[in-house]
Amino acid sequence: MYYGASRDELAPEYIEKTIRHLPHGLHELAALEKKRDEMQKVYDAADEQKRLHMHNDLTAAKKAANDAYLNIVNVIGGFITAKDLGPVMKIFSERHDRCCDLHKAIEKRAPSSSTMTRRPSSFRSSKRAREAMTAAKGKLDKLAEKVAAHDKLVEAARAEIAKVDARIDAMRAKYAADPEFQKHEALLDNGIDLARLTYPEVRTLRCQMQYIFQDPYSSLNPRMTVANIIGEGLLAHKYCKKANERMHEEILQTMEDCGLAPYFLHRYPHEFSGGQRQRIGIARSLAVHPKFVVCDEAVSALDVSIQSQIINLLQDLKEQQHLTYLFITHDLSVVYISDRIGVMYLGNLVELADSQEIFDHPMHPYTEALLESIPTTEEKRDLAVLGAISPVRSTRRRAASSTRAASTAPRSAPTSSLTGRRSRRTTL
Repeated sequence: MYYGASRDELAPEYIEKTIRHLPHGLHELAALEKKRDEMQKVYDAADEQKRLHMHNDLTAAKKAANDAYLNIVNVIGGFITAKDLGPVMKIFSERHDRCCDLHKAIEKRAPSSSTMTRRPSSFRSSKRAREAMTAAKGKLDKLAEKVAAHDKLVEAARAEIAKVDARIDAMRAKYAADPEFQKHEALLDNGIDLARLTYPEVRTLRCQMQYIFQDPYSSLNPRMTVANIIGEGLLAHKYCKKANERMHEEILQTMEDCGLAPYFLHRYPHEFSGGQRQRIGIARSLAVHPKFVVCDEAVSALDVSIQSQIINLLQDLKEQQHLTYLFITHDLSVVYISDRIGVMYLGNLVELADSQEIFDHPMHPYTEALLESIPTTEEKRDLAVLGAISPVRSTRRRAASSTRAASTAPRSAPTSSLTGRRSRRTTL
């Protein structure tokens, strides 16, 4: 689930399909739950050898039933228990229609708004630039009028959604004393399910979510200059219509933010060191102003001294641009940038806690082994040899909240880290 954007503003297609096919979805859910229960009975009655062969099938059946259930309750919440689905389908369909109106109004507003809100650059100080800004004043005034008109449409659409929400709340009030309704209502989730989005919807969100790759060389096109590499995202996501002076300024500003000199602009990746290449990769990701950045082993291919420089750069950019990081690594010594740490073992998340809690009180044997493997200047220690460890979550309960996107953070957005052995079939 992604919380960096409003589901109302995106109006994803899967919401409409879930509501329209609600009776069919409930029937399919009942069938999947029945299959799961039958397999569980057979599994419980089987001997140990047979359980080993059935384990994967039972896990898949449980996942299918759970996914089908969450696909419904994440949209309608406790109304899954309603005996008459007609009013539920009608009012949620109406709400989705109002969300579609909001999405269209925002789409019309976006081109004018992006032109109006482009950040100023320190490189534009020449007389020619000032004359160009003066000549464009009339055009900017017209754009301001268009933005104001679109803002009124957006506010009107939000007001219509609020009216429908008030009617839905009135329907919920009838179930206030129903514990079964409240149990399902607690799972109502306004996040965006990325796995159920269509390709155009993913394209809409892609500029908000960027990736920093592990290898700072193979992830850069050797035939493209630094300007082309950083500017490619600006063109793909229509921040700029063509490679003009404004795009040139955006690229220079992004390079300055990432510690790259302006004269690097027309050089190729092979002309840089590993740390400089990684800075180029970071600049490419941040050029489109994302909210959420996945750092996949972003410093593991670098020297220790360069690692600290890149980590400090990421920390500074996080504070300046209110970013949220998902920092994936096998080295716990570099995750001091993170607010929370999750430890994965054999494709399962076995431990999740605040960073300091993980270091002070590790609960899972694999977490302890990772901490013991961190190089130190102390006397030589005997490393623990892992035997057969069950890939299950630690029994100790830890307080953990979902990592929200940068727009919800009051000061600096949170950063989470995933560390450990990864499975070939791990889904994040």
